[in-house]
Amino acid sequence: MSRTRSGGSGGFIVFLLVCALLYAVQTNATVRAKVGELVAWGWNGGPAPTVTVTTPTALPSLPPLPGSLPSNTAPVPSVDPVRLDQALATLNALPVRERVKDQAYDRSCSPGHACSFGPAWSDDQSAPDGHNGCGTRDDVLKEQLVSPALKDGSRCVVVAGALTDPYTGATVQFAKAQADAVQIDHVYPLSLAFDQGANGWSLDKRMAFANDTALNLLATAGPVNNFKSDMTAAQWLTAKQPANKTTQVIMTDPGRKCFYGTKYVAVAAAYGLPITPADKAALTAAFAACR
Repeated sequence: MSRTRSGGSGGFIVFLLVCALLYAVQTNATVRAKVGELVAWGWNGGPAPTVTVTTPTALPSLPPLPGSLPSNTAPVPSVDPVRLDQALATLNALPVRERVKDQAYDRSCSPGHACSFGPAWSDDQSAPDGHNGCGTRDDVLKEQLVSPALKDGSRCVVVAGALTDPYTGATVQFAKAQADAVQIDHVYPLSLAFDQGANGWSLDKRMAFANDTALNLLATAGPVNNFKSDMTAAQWLTAKQPANKTTQVIMTDPGRKCFYGTKYVAVAAAYGLPITPADKAALTAAFAACR
């Protein structure tokens, strides 16, 4: 029967450490001096050895916790005081009435549907960029993405670029293969406009409203646009982050709320649309918060 000798490997390791220390004492003056201090302190009652500790000047940044919301990655759009005053004056002049849902609204243009605002992203309309030979979605992408890349041989079709989401500040990389990552938001939503008076407009006016690149359209992150949907201004300004969303889908920065608010009242004024009582209160508060 064999016998296992305990402690053999531990003794060998101690032997190696002692050899290493003796070598360091012989070859390194600093180590030799420190060993001398230790001997004087421990055996002869000399002064305690000095130890110099170097601390970093700055702590390294920590990665975000799993599931935490990303912070804004871009500067907040600025709204100058003059424009803010104009927006507030415009807000106070807008008609105010509650939203009344009109069940006749139908965005689809498939056979048998109402096609309330005409074919999506049609170039055949009178809004800015209309009749320029490009679809409205591509017009917005070309104008609002950073470094938009066009399809070979096309002056219209955007295949790549980067977006700073105007509502959250997050950076989104756009690629044609994952086109839903960047969507086009109607600042004043189509169904809301239909409920608030656009149901009585001509089709030409509704198509201009739906494709107005100068006033009513913003390229946004897909999840943000999906969550915003057809919210009124009050609903969007006061929206809470859903617990089941791991990316930010709401506005939190007062400056971004102010930027949105100025665009919202500009669209409403240009097209003669009303706001709700709650909209007026929320927009007034948003303008006050970003001064």
